[in-house]
Amino acid sequence: MPTQAITLRAHDANPEPITDNMTTLSATGSGNGFAIPFSRLKQVFLHNPTVSTANITILGVGGEAESERSLAVGNETISIASGGDPVSWYPDTFFKNSSDEVVIECDQLIQVKALQDWSIS
Repeated sequence: MPTQAITLRAHDANPEPITDNMTTLSATGSGNGFAIPFSRLKQVFLHNPTVSTANITILGVGGEAESERSLAVGNETISIASGGDPVSWYPDTFFKNSSDEVVIECDQLIQVKALQDWSIS
């Protein structure tokens, strides 16, 4: 199964609990995960409702500057214990791929919510 596209959510005036309206991963492992648009991405919340520790990989890509200097950008890894509190992650351009997305893979069926930048354009 390919990556699942995630739609960025706006910050509400009366915010809902973080774990409400999260999207659940439908398949695990390499090549499966969430594809989140980088443009206007402000913050990602990751939640593990499963009975096992979730090992999450955020794919590092790097940009032109790193490529020109032959610098490798590694993946970021996060582990969330079973039933642990949601973890927040803030994006960086090192994780933006050529499709302008951040890809997050995991070995458990985690949940995610991605919030967009609240600035007015």
